Amino acid sequence: MLAAAAGALLVSAGPAHAVPFEVLLLAQMPFGPFTPTETIIVSAEIINISDHVVYFCPGATTECVSDVADSYGFGGGISGPDPAGYIPEFGDGTNPDNPFAIPASLSPGASASFLFSEFIPTSVEAGTYGFDDQLQVFQASADRPMLQADNFGGTFQVADVPEPSALAALSVGLLGIGMMRRRRVG
Repeated sequence: MLAAAAGALLVSAGPAHAVPFEVLLLAQMPFGPFTPTETIIVSAEIINISDHVVYFCPGATTECVSDVADSYGFGGGISGPDPAGYIPEFGDGTNPDNPFAIPASLSPGASASFLFSEFIPTSVEAGTYGFDDQLQVFQASADRPMLQADNFGGTFQVADVPEPSALAALSVGLLGIGMMRRRRVG
């Protein structure tokens, strides 16, 4: 089970490159165990902790250039899950030009949520899977310096799903035990 997912990973800049916002990466809760057909979602929340508006580029980081002060772009990396069996995607995979679907700006104290990544199952078996997501924050300038990069990852469990016939048999068995017990009590 992923211990770090019990809360959230706070992405915060060091003193050298302070950014006026915080980003939390959050796994869907509770984080596992998952079924072999369940898509695993890692969402994020941006919180503007400054006293001024912060701007974000909606497009790909390589095209994220702005003359506006306090403009930022996001990028990232995904590794895993390991062993294979999932297709990792940034965002929900529907818009490669704006995979995170982040807002254009945030007012002071405002927050916004977005889907950071999904792990879409292809041929998953029960077991333990490792993964690592990396959120990268860039300044939206011509040289696009990376201001911070923080990881969120660990392991998650995939459990076998009982066959519907097995569940039906279990239900009938429990019903029968309940009826026999009721007869003895009555």
